[in-house]
Amino acid sequence: MLNLGAQARSFVGEYIRQERLPASYAETVANYFVPCAQRIQSLVRRHPGVAVVGINGAQGTGKSTFAGCLAGLLELQGLRVLVLSIDDLYFTRAVRGRLAKEIHPLLQTRGVPGTHEMELGQAIIAALRGEPGPTLNEVPRFDKGADDRAATGTPFPADGVDLILFEGWCIGAVPQPASALADPCNALERDHDPDGRWRTYVNDCLSGTYADVFGSLDYLLMLKPPGFEMVYQWRGEQEAKLRQRLAEAGASAALAMDEDALTFFISHYERLTRWMLEEMPGRADEVFCINAEHEYCAHTLRGDRPVRYLVSTDLDATLLDESYSWQPARPALEKLAEQGACLVLNSSKTVSELLQLAQEMTGSIGMDAPILVAENGGVLAMPDPAAPQGYRIECLGPSRSEILAVAHRLRSRHGYRFEGFDDMQPEEVVGHTGLDRDAAVLAMRRQATEPLLWHDTEARWAAFSAALNREGIRAVRGGRFIHLMGDTDKALGQRMALARCEERAPDALWRVIALGDSPNDRGMLDAADIAVVIKNPAHEAVLQPGALLCLFPPHTGPRAWNEAILSIVEHND
Repeated sequence: MLNLGAQARSFVGEYIRQERLPASYAETVANYFVPCAQRIQSLVRRHPGVAVVGINGAQGTGKSTFAGCLAGLLELQGLRVLVLSIDDLYFTRAVRGRLAKEIHPLLQTRGVPGTHEMELGQAIIAALRGEPGPTLNEVPRFDKGADDRAATGTPFPADGVDLILFEGWCIGAVPQPASALADPCNALERDHDPDGRWRTYVNDCLSGTYADVFGSLDYLLMLKPPGFEMVYQWRGEQEAKLRQRLAEAGASAALAMDEDALTFFISHYERLTRWMLEEMPGRADEVFCINAEHEYCAHTLRGDRPVRYLVSTDLDATLLDESYSWQPARPALEKLAEQGACLVLNSSKTVSELLQLAQEMTGSIGMDAPILVAENGGVLAMPDPAAPQGYRIECLGPSRSEILAVAHRLRSRHGYRFEGFDDMQPEEVVGHTGLDRDAAVLAMRRQATEPLLWHDTEARWAAFSAALNREGIRAVRGGRFIHLMGDTDKALGQRMALARCEERAPDALWRVIALGDSPNDRGMLDAADIAVVIKNPAHEAVLQPGALLCLFPPHTGPRAWNEAILSIVEHND
């Protein structure tokens, strides 16, 4: 069973407490919000510059709560997110007073198109995207208690943003056909707009700057209630909560609307809300259906972008058992081959070592040749029939020859005592590693790292390590060897493999499953959409990755690998 990862679980628990949400909200987050966050993350990854995602939802659907939670989940994945509410773009009370005198009295009430300063919203988005326009440095905030714009806003994030979540009840709305405006839809329109001037003005506004701003959306989400009738009930519940908070704060309950005031207020929104419920589900990128109990009950995704999996896996004690066999994972591998998944062998092994395994697996299962991430992310080998041995190889950091040049120069200059694979004969590597001779030869064919044995003092080791760092080379201690490498790791290799897959199949929605058993796998597990932690008795502590969704199969090795992959991909068939 998929669970929220440790960081996501902590965030969601605190969010539930702060927002006074039911405990069941955590399940909603796991089932609906996390997959949405992962799709948006994929969008941002492919988007040149700052992406804008619109969130549409009638009053009471919880769009602000949804936006806040979604932003938190995306921030856990390293994105810089700004939430912009259309409510904060309301004209000031004075401007709405002028509109009420010059155009129609109903424009005094904030909410409908025509009561927002959309030019300001357009300028904010342009400024955050680095586009030409007015110099802005803050997002305005609207004080609903005072029914006016606050004197100060919220400063733009100092380090910029990757994503804007633009939420509001009419986000993404389009005008109604003019013929639909002829008859009033409720008592408010009948009694206060008998000639249709107000509703025509509101509708016309949607063809102007609103259309320009909504046209800048890269993705549109809709929170869809069962019908407009539920809006009254839910908005009433919000007012009840407001009265409770006012009472707790010792403030007057009169600041919340009574039933008559609430009915009059919501009637302003009825026409456009009904129209959006009718036409928007057919064009929104995602629609989340909410039932009468205020529970997320269904979800639709527009378009036919197929989901494809990139499965990034460690080998020893993960895909391979103690006899170096992957056969217990065969059913899952065959399922992945059937679905056109991309397998990434992500290991500390060399390309030469991985090639043998890759050829064995592809020949036996009939799957596409896997991508090889070798030497802990130092080397990426992409399948290419025209290349030698069927793979095009690139170093993701300094090459082994560059690393050796620095290490040997330091040894020559300072007399450091160490020996690396480059100094050894195959028989010596056999003696130090326990590998047979053929395996030792393959392990010695390194391209981006160098294992070495340190024979000097700890004090001189600190000096040697510092000198390497100044040259952009890391020295990572393993069980027996110290590994010299560039600023690369399995997570980098995984990201590069994903980028290549997205280039080759841009219409697919790629979801990353990473499987590993040791702290060395932590980076790639953190960066995955779904992290699968394979139990390893040799490690006392169980990894708790930062991925939003995690799976902890009960067994070990390739048997656990098989169970985890089948449970994920068959669930999403």
